[in-house]
Amino acid sequence: MAERPLDLVVRDRAQTGMKITHLNNSFLMIEGGGTKLLCDPWAGTANEGGWRSFPEFDPEVLYAFMVDCDAVYISHLHADHFDPALLRAAGLVDKPFIIKDFQNKTLLKRIKALGVETVIEVPALHVTIFKNLQFAIVPQMTSNNAALDDEIDYDLDTSIIVHADGQTFFNQVDNPLSLANYTAVKAFITATFGDLDCVCLATGAASPYPQSFIACDRDAEQAAVITRSLDKFSAIIDILQPRTYFPAGGTYIIPGRFAPLNRWIAQPDFATLKSTLNDRAQAFALEGGQTLNLDRLSISPALSPGQVDRDTAVRTHAADTYTHDSFDDSGISDRELDDLFARAYANYSRKMTEDKVTIAQSVAFVLYDRLSVDDKGHISSVPCGGYRFADHVVPGMDMIFHLDRRLFVKGLTRAANWNQLLSLALFERRPNAFHPTVEFSLNYLTS
Repeated sequence: MAERPLDLVVRDRAQTGMKITHLNNSFLMIEGGGTKLLCDPWAGTANEGGWRSFPEFDPEVLYAFMVDCDAVYISHLHADHFDPALLRAAGLVDKPFIIKDFQNKTLLKRIKALGVETVIEVPALHVTIFKNLQFAIVPQMTSNNAALDDEIDYDLDTSIIVHADGQTFFNQVDNPLSLANYTAVKAFITATFGDLDCVCLATGAASPYPQSFIACDRDAEQAAVITRSLDKFSAIIDILQPRTYFPAGGTYIIPGRFAPLNRWIAQPDFATLKSTLNDRAQAFALEGGQTLNLDRLSISPALSPGQVDRDTAVRTHAADTYTHDSFDDSGISDRELDDLFARAYANYSRKMTEDKVTIAQSVAFVLYDRLSVDDKGHISSVPCGGYRFADHVVPGMDMIFHLDRRLFVKGLTRAANWNQLLSLALFERRPNAFHPTVEFSLNYLTS
């Protein structure tokens, strides 16, 4: 961890105190000392149209709110955190952008491609001063919330600690920190800034599990995921000991023909989270444009969403199409697709060998012209083809990906990122055991 710099000055608390406005997902505005930091702005769709932000706001009202910021923090390059279309529409490309100094420069290159001139790359756990804010970026220290071993490099996610007006806020974002990681973060905050005034934590599964897994009891698994996440949430609160808390992350709806899957998204409601806190921190429900003033411990509206009922939003967007629906794969015959997969699989095998990565499941793909589910979440389409890994086989351990042929082609040809397009896949895992390396390794499956 970085030592506290000699020029770090903790300013006296201003009368107004730090203010935090939460819109949706990890989309926040943090204001301290008159400086405004916009975090992970996302509105609309992500992941090939498989996720839609919720609540929804009038675009012009949203742009006016965003453009008032002094800088933009992007935690990582996933589409529900880095939204180039929104950044352009809101006129933010002339603002400074703050990111971690990643080894992989993909996020930096994509931000620069927007026309952004100033990108501040910050080393992990290094206190940086920007106008009247002090902040430190927390790196990803493990690949998954279950703290399972994973052989794929996981330098992707980040969290951010912001200090202003004598107050400290920790925004976890999607960073899958372990309890040991949280203990280290708490020690850093205490040594650097003192008490932790507010924390924003993602609780529950911001992932396709269990809603997109067709070979399990989704009702039981949803309850189990929520129970595990609440247990971990309680342990995190014990470690961090914040004065205040509000929930974030994973808030979205599934539009289109996968809309019936919304019922199994494993997210505890606010009342359950507040009950789990048991008065160890004061809880606030900010989502939807509410602002928390950390001095007054009061909430006020910053901007009002146009749609506040989640069930109504799901019904409204049940007829939405997905990005790949308009992707033309008619020029790729079945034989050409065989060749495309063979080349991609050869690249996959070579990369796995070079990096000495192994997977713990056999992998297969079942393809459809238009994959759909019925009201019970079961596949209602007929397969049109399929592929299987020939050399990476683990008897008795199967992972089957069900997805559209067009989506499969997009992944193989790099027209879409595997991590994102899997939001529109259905999974069959036998037995039902989580092996994170398998899904991450598909990023190697490109021609």
